[in-house]
Amino acid sequence: MKTLIFSFLILFTTILWSQDNYVLPNLDQIEKETQNKNSEFYFSKLMDRFEKGDSTMTLLEKHHLYYGYTFQEAYSPYNRLTDVIGKINELHSKESLNQVDLKNLIDFSNTILKDFPFDLSALEYKVYAYEELDDQKNLAKTITQANIILDAVFSTGNGREPSSAFHVIDVRNEYSILNILGFNFGGNQALIEESGHFYDKLTLAENQYEIPELYFDICSSYNSLAF
Repeated sequence: MKTLIFSFLILFTTILWSQDNYVLPNLDQIEKETQNKNSEFYFSKLMDRFEKGDSTMTLLEKHHLYYGYTFQEAYSPYNRLTDVIGKINELHSKESLNQVDLKNLIDFSNTILKDFPFDLSALEYKVYAYEELDDQKNLAKTITQANIILDAVFSTGNGREPSSAFHVIDVRNEYSILNILGFNFGGNQALIEESGHFYDKLTLAENQYEIPELYFDICSSYNSLAF
């Protein structure tokens, strides 16, 4: 299967290196609002719009959706469906996929998304499959879902240093974002702590921007661990 790239998202690279007015998620407020059934930011309401591929969501709504997921019982950032991932890897190793393969790829991706609805890699696989199947309706919906996640994450920083780190809720998003931005992983991942905040530092392979590493704020997933 050919390499998957969100080519329509690569435009974010230009935005990322020039933007300096970042919006950090207010986790206390997000927790309060997403658990309030009378709030416009009630999580179930936002999740329903996300699943429908609602392109009218505001940035604030996207923040409440993505970061609000960390306050849901289903949130488990270190869970991995290794059997399903193995099946996807088998498909990924094929030179080409027939219609049965493509439909299986969608089914496997949906299994992952049921476990973690903001898995960018699973959404990317679905984009590829729907594009190959010429399913324009589901293709557009899936692209919108991916953009909702990326809008939330990219609004929080540029990843160049800890103070402007990308805020993510799952390590899986880190590697997906590297690929979406056109970077290759440099081989080293380090957990660092600064002023009570925890970050993942991922080194990058040589690139045209001469950027050595990217930083991801992982406080949401780190704090979910029971010590």
